Order: sequence, then C-alpha cells, then structure tokens
Amino acid sequence: MLIEAGFLFVGVKTPANLGNINAWNMSTNQQSILEGHTGRIQALTAGNGMLFSGGQDQTIKVWKLNPATGVFECAATLTAQHGGHAASLSSLCASGPILFSGDVDGTIRCWDMTAGVVKQAIDKAHSGSSHPAIMSMLVWEGHLITGGLDGRIKIWEPADPATHAVLSVSPIYIFPESPTSTSSSTGGGRGSSRSSRHSYHSKGREPVLPGILALAGVADPQGKAVLMASYNGERAIKLWELPTFIKRGVLGDVNNARGMVGFAPGKLMMSGDEYGKVKVWRWKDTSTGSGTVGGT
Repeated sequence: MLIEAGFLFVGVKTPANLGNINAWNMSTNQQSILEGHTGRIQALTAGNGMLFSGGQDQTIKVWKLNPATGVFECAATLTAQHGGHAASLSSLCASGPILFSGDVDGTIRCWDMTAGVVKQAIDKAHSGSSHPAIMSMLVWEGHLITGGLDGRIKIWEPADPATHAVLSVSPIYIFPESPTSTSSSTGGGRGSSRSSRHSYHSKGREPVLPGILALAGVADPQGKAVLMASYNGERAIKLWELPTFIKRGVLGDVNNARGMVGFAPGKLMMSGDEYGKVKVWRWKDTSTGSGTVGGT
C-alpha cells in the first residue's frame, strides 16, 4: 500500500494471476484499476510526480496521472532489456531524481527517473545467505540504507561525482559487523563494533541472522535519527540509533511486521503485522534521557 498526493494505491494479485494496482482518489472517491503486471505487486513508491511499481514479473512500471481523466496511465515498463532486473522486484525507493530498486537476488539498480535509464548497477549488494532479497530501502542524509533477508543492514554513501555513479560500490557500514571484530564497544556504528547475540556457523565466519523484513525511519523526542527494523520470526521491531547503531528499545509482540511508519520527532510510531494487528507506539517522556519506547 502507498498513500501519495491524495491517492491510495493498493497492489493486489487477482485469481487470474494478474498484478493490479487499485487506485483511489481520496478527495473524490474515484476508483481506477492499473493493469499490466503479472503476479504479485511487491513494491510501490512515488517520486517526481510519478508512481512506480515493482512486480514478481521482474519489471518496474512507471505510471503518470492523466489530468483529463484523473486516472494513472502506464508511461513505461522497465525490464532487463533496459538494464533492469533479472529477478523479482522486492523493494523500491525514490529520492530526488533517483529511483532505487532492489530484487530477490540482492541486486540494486539506480535509475535516472527523468530519462528512465540505469545509472548504476550493484550486483550482489546483499549476498550473505541463500535468501539475499533486499526487502526494504530508505534514504537518510543522502545515504541509502538497505535491509535484506540475509539479516544485514547496509549503508551506502553517495559516490564521488567524478565517477558519474550514484553510490559507492561498497557499503561504508554493515550491521551487524563481522564476528572477527575485536572491539568491545556497546555501540555498533562506523568506527565501533557491537557484540551480537546471533549464532554463527561452525567455521566462525557466516552468521545465522534473522532476515530483515522492513525498515523505517523515526526521530526520538530530541530529534535524533532512529531506525526501525523488523526481523523475520523474532516477533519484535528493534530500534537502532543512527549512525551509531546503539540499541534504543524494542517494540514487542509484533509478528513479522511488513508495515511500519514513524511520525514527527517525539510523536508516534505505527506497525502492522502478519496477524492484522495495527499497534501505535510513542516514546516515554523522560526528563534525563533521550527517550525510551512506551506502550501501545
């Protein structure tokens, strides 16, 4: 689901295995159906006055509003022939002139939204497991943050303009860090290490990590950036302060949350899980600290 510019968009899979987008104009209640995908709609985002949908059919469709009819129409379909994905899409994120797309094979594509061309491709951006799908992406202070089913959160910084690329080819930070790190810091951000409770394979190299299902950004009552991360099978959403990855709390009894959102500093957070439960959270009002997570 996506709410953007007065419209509600909902991706659905029909009994005929078509991937449709139901669109409602929330001012007029006019409804339209955007057709064209096969299989599930797995990601939606909007930017530069356009709607983007990523599907199980390995394509990204670009939709533009027709002012005369009030209906979104397909303006382009981006496929592997255009430098796009050779696997099902799993996440989309629009920021400025760039559309970031991620697939189930752990690949990132950076698109010029105006020209509809790939400016950069990063293969195996996530590859730490047999299921490296990039499930969620967001942009924070010009950096792309990605979360994958390999259990890792990666931070990518903008590339040197002289390279004409969008992102540096390697992430500047991966969380959790390698088990070979010897630092004893309780933080986990750049320049520090964080001890992990995750188990590791017998070789001591590959961690067994719960997959990341979704990411969202929120600010605490002091305006500090906090990352919400939902983990597969952990029945919880964990909060990490950026850029240090210091733990800021846990939202408990949330089963495989795929929908999360944070509001203005010190206000509310919301989560939706696989059992249909929507929970509303707020920061506890503390006079000495930077705030901890309150109840529902």
